[in-house]
Amino acid sequence: MLNLFNDGQIKKLVDGFQNGLNKNFSKENQESLMNLFYQAIKKNVGPDQQEQIIKSFGKKLKKFSNEVRKDGLAIINALENFNPISIFAKGSLTIVVVFIVGVFVFQFLKNRFLDEHAVSKKNPWYEIFQDHIPIDSLLKHINAHLVFSNEIKNELNTYIASVELALSHQQKIPPLLLIGPPGTGKTELANLLGDAFPRKMHLSGGSFSDLIKNGRAIGELKSIFNEAKPSILNGYTPCLIFIDEIEILVESRNKKGSVNKRSQEFFAQFLTILSDLPPGVWVVGASNFMNKSDKALDRRFPKKITLKKPGQVERIKILFRFLEASKKRAKKMKLYNTSHRFTKNDYFILSDLLKGLPPAEIKNIITDAEARSTQSPGKKLTPKVIEKSIEQYKKGKEALRINFLEEEEKEGKKKAQKN
Repeated sequence: MLNLFNDGQIKKLVDGFQNGLNKNFSKENQESLMNLFYQAIKKNVGPDQQEQIIKSFGKKLKKFSNEVRKDGLAIINALENFNPISIFAKGSLTIVVVFIVGVFVFQFLKNRFLDEHAVSKKNPWYEIFQDHIPIDSLLKHINAHLVFSNEIKNELNTYIASVELALSHQQKIPPLLLIGPPGTGKTELANLLGDAFPRKMHLSGGSFSDLIKNGRAIGELKSIFNEAKPSILNGYTPCLIFIDEIEILVESRNKKGSVNKRSQEFFAQFLTILSDLPPGVWVVGASNFMNKSDKALDRRFPKKITLKKPGQVERIKILFRFLEASKKRAKKMKLYNTSHRFTKNDYFILSDLLKGLPPAEIKNIITDAEARSTQSPGKKLTPKVIEKSIEQYKKGKEALRINFLEEEEKEGKKKAQKN
């Protein structure tokens, strides 16, 4: 290694760096950055001058020079390859210019990352959650928006605890797969889980179908996961990636000839990415029909939660919640008369009529009942108005089912004629 500095330059370099730290950084961050500066010196300065520069920092630097950063200050990872000494290699820039540039660089990093995303000793991501839902309050946050059975609540509670543990130790977060028929709350649950993270991405398996055909899917997939990875560009904030219709994203390989070469390549790349997820990237997938998926994909999702259509107790809770929300809207916007009070018997009767319907469809029925109530006597939302909406909804659903069966029958006949 070359000895790049004379004694005067060493003094100015050390004093300038220390002054920049004193002016722009907290005591805790100063110590970490001083250690980084020391490591940069070891890498880039000859042995003779290393000792001289270290002595200039005095006892304070010596105290921290050999310590390994235990609390995981995220910004340091990005700065490990930052070499403040190499600027002098050309010998054309003065100490003053370098110092000024250095102060601006440190001020930028401080404003953008260190102060905004300070790190806690208990949890490296803790401070990042200050403007978001704390991870240990996530289940309460979910219960305030969705109604699930006690069994699913217990599963979620256990899983969220494992996510919190992974975050606190900067380990890989175990991916989660939500399985259930349409309307059971998979997408909404994924969004609520993502409220604990500063960044969320929502992908759809269907949107990758065309990309797979034209060979662009792998590049797009890599780009998405690279963007999700905590880095200096996003302030080392964690990210949740929600992949809906995941059974489309990865086609089954069980049937011979059903997947072309590009699909196979995409499948392999996707599995590799899931296996090598970095800390801070949380993948949540959702599927209506996991029997169309692949066993290798199933193994990449160690935790699976099946969301079923609500039972009677859950339907009553859902109905109550939607009706209360409807009344609040009605009072605010003066939609209908909110004086009617629903009895326990009303809830039980309506719950029986709603049997077999997922929460999303129950919500649609209440929305329809709101509109009907504006035309009802006294403009009241009553059980009879809701019963009418349920009846019409079921008729429409049955009509769609019959139409679908007729279309399938027509398609079958066309194929038979061609053969």
